[in-house]
Amino acid sequence: DRAQIKTNAGGDFAGALALTVTLVPLLIVAGLAGADRAGAAEDPDRLYRQGRFAEAEKAYADLDMDHPKDIRYRYDRGCAAYQKGDYQAAIAAFSSASIRAEDDAMRFKAAYNLGNAVFQQGDFAAAADLYRNALRFDPASQDARYNLELSLRKREQQKQDQEKKDKQEKQDKKDQQGEKGQQDPQ
Repeated sequence: DRAQIKTNAGGDFAGALALTVTLVPLLIVAGLAGADRAGAAEDPDRLYRQGRFAEAEKAYADLDMDHPKDIRYRYDRGCAAYQKGDYQAAIAAFSSASIRAEDDAMRFKAAYNLGNAVFQQGDFAAAADLYRNALRFDPASQDARYNLELSLRKREQQKQDQEKKDKQEKQDKKDQQGEKGQQDPQ
């Protein structure tokens, strides 16, 4: 199957040329804007979209160092770290972004994603607290509400599993002591 190229039935070549001339400068400007953001390195947003999270994280870290007052880079660094599974680095970045955020939208995103990173590490109680905090900044967020409920259920399951494990260990210890008592010296 070949792509069908549609042409202007009137053969308006000048119109097509004008469109091409208009688009080329816009593409160049857009390319320069991305290059300006990332300096000489590759655009971290592009790296992130391509799934190259380790490279994106490094590029965001470099931008964060160059622009320490712009917390977007710290937040984006956390997103890249999270995507590559480095939850400790994500927690550090999101915590910093949360503390330094000046608007509720960033406070929400940082708290929400901090909750996600903590959840991934199995600290469901802390995750629930962070989702509650996120909901303070965006009470309408269904995702934060869902994650709060999920973390509470996981925390309850975690408690039940621990109680079951403790009970089993206690029983095992009791059984071992019983076996020692039954073994009389000969």
